Amino acid sequence: MSERTSPYPPGSFNAHWFNFFNAVSFQIILGAPIIIYAKSIGASSTVLGIIASFTPLMAVFQLPAAQFLGRFGYKKFVLMGWTLRTIFIFVVAFVPLMFFSDDSSTMAVLLASLFVFNLLRGISSAAWMPWITELIPEEKRGRFLSMDQIFVHAGSLLALVASAFAMAGKVDPGEYAFGKWDQCAHS
Repeated sequence: MSERTSPYPPGSFNAHWFNFFNAVSFQIILGAPIIIYAKSIGASSTVLGIIASFTPLMAVFQLPAAQFLGRFGYKKFVLMGWTLRTIFIFVVAFVPLMFFSDDSSTMAVLLASLFVFNLLRGISSAAWMPWITELIPEEKRGRFLSMDQIFVHAGSLLALVASAFAMAGKVDPGEYAFGKWDQCAHS
């Protein structure tokens, strides 16, 4: 749908694309690929449970973060939080390349990075829905959010399919950062 014929404010369709690519990244950093990687470097069941619990536990930080929304504004709050958490996506992507450290040190860096990523995700999420509520008129919001969910789930599906191809078979630690794209291309 072009911006000219869209019933939504100009530029609002970009939120769908943003959420598409956001879903691709969080499906990898919060989903099965990170759990499989942690298991490959010796994570116990308890550590895997901690990793899996970060996302729902850190969502509670939306409550104290809400008091700062008025000071920064919704858009700035979301963009600051998501920019900072992107830094930790790169840190997590670097972790499998830490050939110079032992597994326990690598696990500590991974856990700390995932903790901070999820903390920032929980905090910045406090502004997302108020921002959308401010941008999209009430009578059009339901359809907009339904379309947004289509983009989120399409991004998640893409990430899962790509992860399945990249992580097929035995995977060396560095391949968690780069994938096994050369093997996929030659199959």
